[in-house]
Amino acid sequence: MLLIARHCQESLRVVDLPARYGGDEFIFLLPETGVEQASLAAERIRTGIQHIPIFSNNGAIFITASLGVAGITPDEELPLDKLFERADRALYNSKQCGRNRVTVWQHNWLVEPNQPPLFT
Repeated sequence: MLLIARHCQESLRVVDLPARYGGDEFIFLLPETGVEQASLAAERIRTGIQHIPIFSNNGAIFITASLGVAGITPDEELPLDKLFERADRALYNSKQCGRNRVTVWQHNWLVEPNQPPLFT
């Protein structure tokens, strides 16, 4: 997993902050970055991960990553936990849509507890 962590770090700028969020989830905080640029960074991370061989007793295996992207505009006041909820909602939709993809949170999505998937 060190190779994956290294890839993620190398895919980001010095000012960006990668962090483990819990279990198998990670957060990448990209200050002063618009959603479009953040989604490009997420796609760069995703495509790179799928090409990193993880060696096991049965040979090399490859993993994939599902990512969710959310952002706020400079004039928007949003608590950090709500921003995380938006990103988590986008991640959930990446998983629901077949995994190994990047989904960007849309402003017309509601973020509510136990909300069913937007896509099936």
